[in-house]
Amino acid sequence: MEPVEASVVIGRPLEECFAYLADLANDVEWRREWIDAEKTTDGPHGVGSRYRLTATFLGRRAITEYEAIAYEPNRRAAWRTVSGPLPLTFSRAFESVDGGTLITMRYEGEMRGLLRLVAPLLAGMGRRQLEGDFPKLKQLMEAAGS
Repeated sequence: MEPVEASVVIGRPLEECFAYLADLANDVEWRREWIDAEKTTDGPHGVGSRYRLTATFLGRRAITEYEAIAYEPNRRAAWRTVSGPLPLTFSRAFESVDGGTLITMRYEGEMRGLLRLVAPLLAGMGRRQLEGDFPKLKQLMEAAGS
């Protein structure tokens, strides 16, 4: 699957944006597909931390487990699928800009078998869904600073 990349500027300091978005358990608050999320490992967030996220799709529950593969405080965090329906690697990069923090999210997948045939469709859907979730993320984060 071709990489999917989308960016958004949040009117909050970089440190706050990183702290919120480097914890995948918070994704349930702003990503439509997730209905439950939890960190499943003890200790602070960092490389090796695992998260279990549950989605519903066509009336069925789908559980995906992710493992953090990169964690550079206030710069970048990345995860890979350990188990679940789609083999993905994704990252979130953070940069201070005038008016807040530029956040760039990138998703890549290694589609095999039949998934390879629908990879372009999945990439387009993924980009639209991510960009569609950005307004809620902005609202949540920017309201938290009010």
